[in-house]
Amino acid sequence: MSKTLSAVILLVALGLPGAAQAQTCYDVEIIPAVDADNDQTSWYAINDSGDMAGNYCAADDCAFGWDSIVGGAVYDAATGEAETFSAPDGYNIIQMAALNESGLVVGCAIAGNGAGGIAGAAAFIYADGGASLLPDPIGSGYYAATDINARGTIAGYSKCVDGTCDRIGWVLDKRGNHAEVRVPGAARTFAFAINDRGDVAGYYLDGTFGFNGAFFLPKGGELEILTTVDIFFTDFVEVYVYGMDNEGTLVGQYIDYVNEEMGGFVWPRWGEMERVDVPGFWDASFTGINESGAISGTAGGGSVGLFLAPTECE
Repeated sequence: MSKTLSAVILLVALGLPGAAQAQTCYDVEIIPAVDADNDQTSWYAINDSGDMAGNYCAADDCAFGWDSIVGGAVYDAATGEAETFSAPDGYNIIQMAALNESGLVVGCAIAGNGAGGIAGAAAFIYADGGASLLPDPIGSGYYAATDINARGTIAGYSKCVDGTCDRIGWVLDKRGNHAEVRVPGAARTFAFAINDRGDVAGYYLDGTFGFNGAFFLPKGGELEILTTVDIFFTDFVEVYVYGMDNEGTLVGQYIDYVNEEMGGFVWPRWGEMERVDVPGFWDASFTGINESGAISGTAGGGSVGLFLAPTECE
């Protein structure tokens, strides 16, 4: 790791009622690309050991759209080294990746169509030195894994096959059983995070106004919609949830169309959403959070990897 910065949070009124929150600050480290020939490395998840999973692209292989060659990467926090791997046979891009404490990595693999577009997408698991495809829970032929918890339960999403929506979320257990995750009335539901308790979180595309909002589904409970927009768009903040810890703290990216701002956020389960200002990066996106509060993220259009460690505010 290199180049340490400082980040502070700004509390905003987008949250559930609860106790007052203490201000949190972060030391931010920019993680170099996996080797000198890489044009970019992005990190999409972090486990309790500080290991991270993501993707990387060599400079000569990044300029061909969905026909580019993009591999997977696993960062070992103990050694500061990154291991890389290739997409499963028939696929050329590791689009995203997540990992659990055991080091199992899941994600989405893309197959280009030779003309810069997408021919197919599938969920994969990386274990024992190789990436292989996971079963398709919905049977759509276009599906992605987004997270995996300590029990090996996987969250993800697929194209809908019943004509009632465009994307539908799901959870898949080790026995191959799956359950659908769907926000009522949403055109798209993306289940992006699952913690060790089995809570699920993510974001959805509203079917009426076409904005993206956050949801939380507690294990065994009722789905909660965390963000909405009024008909006059006076408070129009889109929220994309990408990661969650075992206490239900969410991280992701917000876009504030009223104030023309965007960046990463931290959202405690019973508190307010906290916008985090990362100096030098107006487009930071937080992709994972572990039990110590450390956060993985990306910036610079996905070309810069970030690691944020909570610290006392000065």
